Amino acid sequence: MKKFLVLTVFCSMFAACNRNDAGYDSRRDDPYCPPDSRYNSNEENPDWQITTKVKAALMSDSVLSASARFVSVTTNNGVVTLTGTVHSRDEARHIERKVQSVAGVRKVDNQLTISK
Repeated sequence: MKKFLVLTVFCSMFAACNRNDAGYDSRRDDPYCPPDSRYNSNEENPDWQITTKVKAALMSDSVLSASARFVSVTTNNGVVTLTGTVHSRDEARHIERKVQSVAGVRKVDNQLTISK
């Protein structure tokens, strides 16, 4: 009986983390929901979607060097942070412009380093 009660409480807690039909995302304000299950404030473009779009844009860009296509991309509330090494300042600028053109990107934090 005790196991059944614990299981019921556990399931109820995570069921509350789901989006309801009215469109309100209860996960945003629920401290018991895991952080990775919450959406950012940009409902149409969650951070994981922005990151995926940015990486796809970089991978498909034939102008970039192979190492530049694999720069690290993280997104937090629409702010994309780029880290890694590229061959030139022009390549870093090209990547930054490419990222800024992706839907949902609010700002680009370019922390790319230039190889010598």
